[in-house]
Amino acid sequence: MRYISRSSHQAFRACLRAGYYRYLYPNGTPTPGLEQYSQAKPLSLGICFHKAGEALMRKQTGMEAAASALAEAEKYPSLGVVEKNWLLAVCLAWERAASEDFHSKYDVLAVEEEMEVAVTPNVILQARADAVLQERNTGDVYVLNWKTASSITDWNRKWFFDVQAWTECVAAEAKLGIPVAGCLFYGINKGPIWQNQMTSRLIYGYKDQLLGGSTVYTPEYKAGLKRFEVWNESFPFGDGIPAWINWLPTDFLKGHFCVSAPQIRNDSIVEKWLRQLARVESDIDSILLGTEEDREDYFIQNFGEQCRNCPFIDFCLERSTPEALIEANYLKPRVDHHDAPLVQEE
Repeated sequence: MRYISRSSHQAFRACLRAGYYRYLYPNGTPTPGLEQYSQAKPLSLGICFHKAGEALMRKQTGMEAAASALAEAEKYPSLGVVEKNWLLAVCLAWERAASEDFHSKYDVLAVEEEMEVAVTPNVILQARADAVLQERNTGDVYVLNWKTASSITDWNRKWFFDVQAWTECVAAEAKLGIPVAGCLFYGINKGPIWQNQMTSRLIYGYKDQLLGGSTVYTPEYKAGLKRFEVWNESFPFGDGIPAWINWLPTDFLKGHFCVSAPQIRNDSIVEKWLRQLARVESDIDSILLGTEEDREDYFIQNFGEQCRNCPFIDFCLERSTPEALIEANYLKPRVDHHDAPLVQEE
């Protein structure tokens, strides 16, 4: 039995060879594939926020949600003091500016629900719903997806063609036994990234020292103002991140969150997409039973500018081997982040 996911499908679409190394390369453990020893910062940050999102869906406080996220952040060396303070800030901001409206509009039916769809007798598509919501006014049920992003401009347009999300609706409907109308994508604006650093105004502000000795604070940049790190600042109204989030205007905080219009599923398209996926995965199953040369020919490289950031480029350019990069602590055997399979192998 082979298990695939949204992430693996996207990896193979981007580059068959990278997908093979990431999800199928034999590594001596029950879970095939290789991953970087230190995950990329955006991915690590998103994983940590999902821990916070789970707590927020359970109506825990912003501080409690931040504690969950920060505990998870300790697993990821790429996340430093800036990212950890952003996790605290965004949890407090959501509690103050978005929680009441959200929970008055939706009932949360499930959180972090593991789901599966059989693509072929040998291939199972795994998914995890961040949450399943029921809108109180209409009774409609939706699968919620948290998405951290550097910009939430034109948020609806980003999700028009996410057929795999519709598949998660079908899986949720089968798991929960209730009709699921579609998906919602909840955007969390982490702000622009400048020189690989966050610049969010939840954690950076600007100040001006007046002639009388008092200090004026603002989240908005103006010429002549000095930027400061919120977590290291003592304000007249309190200290650090909690005081800053409590001081900022509610409308300003709301601007960091955005929920898409409901993306209503189309079962006919989902059926065809699953049939196409079954064909692709059946081909992969056949190739995996073949020779190393078969795998070399099938999992072709997609050479291009994107290769600069690919952790497997040294293999494609024949500059190194998986064994050498594992020994150098650059790569390690992949860890499966899904729970134990719901379908038990015989």
